[in-house]
Amino acid sequence: MSIDKQFIGCLDFAEVRAYQERLHEKRRLGLVGDGVIYCEHRPTLSLGKRASDADWEQALLLAHDLGSACVRANRGGLTTFHGPGQLVVYPVISLRERRMGMRRFVGVFLSAMADAICSYGVQVKANTETPGLWLSCDPSAKLGFVGLQCLCGITNHGFSINLNCDLSPFSQFLPCGQSGIRVTSVSECLGRAVDVEEVACRVHEHLDIAWSAGS
Repeated sequence: MSIDKQFIGCLDFAEVRAYQERLHEKRRLGLVGDGVIYCEHRPTLSLGKRASDADWEQALLLAHDLGSACVRANRGGLTTFHGPGQLVVYPVISLRERRMGMRRFVGVFLSAMADAICSYGVQVKANTETPGLWLSCDPSAKLGFVGLQCLCGITNHGFSINLNCDLSPFSQFLPCGQSGIRVTSVSECLGRAVDVEEVACRVHEHLDIAWSAGS
């Protein structure tokens, strides 16, 4: 089964989330096939289901200082930051039809993301134990994140990869509730920017390879 790809540019978090929800419902009804939305977000602090009221109050203050939006999301995880230069990946894929569990799905997606980033000369490892993408040369340096949900056997929310984004907001909160990590980006590693849409195409190419191989 093939997976459709859409790159929709840089949009507000709420706008893209509403679009994914509509697509999710169409997928549930069998009106569309599996697909992946690739995009960037305007500056937004996003808090997952495990975030406490104290986390929310802290995020509101930080969002004010940053001039960013602040939203609660029904995904897993705690607090993260989205902004231009970060590739956000929203899969709407029926795990039920593909007979695939969430852990295996996360592994397939992270591996495709890692292969795409490695093609630029930045060596990263996909990890499903502490979910995300981590630099091979520095296991404490993280540049890929996971915040997924599965409803009615269909994936919702998704993944993100720091490409050329401003990293300073990440130093002002505990990313994903994990201490002892350093948030980095592809451009920080390479010393140059990469094209966001091009990276999205490479991720999707590796995803197609993984699915063709029977993952």
